[in-house]
Amino acid sequence: STNTARGSVPRTSCGGAKSSSSSTCAPHEVLGTLPRAVFVDAVERLDYALLVGKALRREDENAGAPVLLAIPERLVAQLEPRSVFDDFVVAPYFPAEVYARLRRAEWHSSEFFSEEHVKFGDLYVDVAAHAVTCGGRPIALTHKEYQLLLFLLASRGRVHSRETILRKVWGARYEGGVRTVDVHVRRLRAKLEDSLPLVTVRGAGYKIRVS
Repeated sequence: STNTARGSVPRTSCGGAKSSSSSTCAPHEVLGTLPRAVFVDAVERLDYALLVGKALRREDENAGAPVLLAIPERLVAQLEPRSVFDDFVVAPYFPAEVYARLRRAEWHSSEFFSEEHVKFGDLYVDVAAHAVTCGGRPIALTHKEYQLLLFLLASRGRVHSRETILRKVWGARYEGGVRTVDVHVRRLRAKLEDSLPLVTVRGAGYKIRVS
């Protein structure tokens, strides 16, 4: 295991010889713990490392635990952009780099909601500054788009009808129709893309999906 400020990080090695700090990986062996983060060392077998990563993602108890991949330079080109891993380092690597990347992955997967700050995946809202960033990139939202985003984030996982959203965000005196909600939802989806899992619940309304 690898020690960090937050505790022990399980490490598993896919292929190659065993060492004192790693062993040949098998999904059931890795899933036997409740990790704060997982470090997968793909010494030779990237395909097997991917199987382990997918197995980790299927387990509810591992939800939110960052998974970092160590990979030889010759295998980097085989790694898909939409990988099951949160980040990767190129072997040979330094412990300080592993630690820094795990901390970064933990930040990206963390969530919190307060009066001043909102964090949901890659999304970060500075309420006091009225500013929204996505993966560190500033996102320009209109006033109503911003209010709609805050309302949905505050009640993530809950379904709201168009009528409820209209009343809560636009106010009871708003005389426009509920179609304006659909328009603003489309705009939020276009600007925030996959960072905002805003789904339509047929016949009910909208909600932000939580894992």
